[in-house]
Amino acid sequence: MDETRLPSDIVGLHETQIRPMRMEWSAPVERLLASWCDHSKCFIWMHSRSHDEVDRRLKWFMIIIHTLSTISGLSNIITGNAEFGAFHMSWLYGGVTILLTSLALLQEKLGLHERSLNHRKLAFQSLVIKMKIEEILSLPRSARGDCKTFLRYIKADINQAMLEKNASISRKIRDECYMRFKDISGFDIPDTCGQIEHTEVYQGDYVLLEEPKEVEVAIEEDRTKYPRNVVLPAL
Repeated sequence: MDETRLPSDIVGLHETQIRPMRMEWSAPVERLLASWCDHSKCFIWMHSRSHDEVDRRLKWFMIIIHTLSTISGLSNIITGNAEFGAFHMSWLYGGVTILLTSLALLQEKLGLHERSLNHRKLAFQSLVIKMKIEEILSLPRSARGDCKTFLRYIKADINQAMLEKNASISRKIRDECYMRFKDISGFDIPDTCGQIEHTEVYQGDYVLLEEPKEVEVAIEEDRTKYPRNVVLPAL
């Protein structure tokens, strides 16, 4: 079983004299939420750009397909089964039909319509996450409600957005996002854009219920009740 040793300054304390810290609003939590909010702003921008790019490609496919279909239909009505030497016009209509079928199949395989909708949906979800975080951080700590509950719900929103399929962001847009936001002081750009940062680790997971000196005296009086080198299982 994995074990986590207590800090050296409280080694010797019985586990009944120690309790885990209750999750409260603090500077580390606020920095984490600010980082998530910055990420949401980046994803709003990237998914909006991706939606515009995919939607533009989808429109070009639609224009080409409908244009060729209209030209083929009108030509068939006007010329009918006309022949020009050894060339039959029906061959041209057949070729256009095959081309139209291929373009429609390619559009379906690329999933342009689905991708366009997904990018728009994810941009909206990122906007909602950003607004929730900005709203909670704008309030004083005493008016925010329970910290653990808010983190649980906002994390569920983020996980839901991450599970969305067929909404990948191109390398070009990710690079553009990095160039757009990199000069903003203190702005946290998502790792997917190429900016990798060291993970922050919070130190001090335990709070003493009594003063260390008083507890040490009690330990000296009864070593069997308060053994030294207390080791607690990892959470």
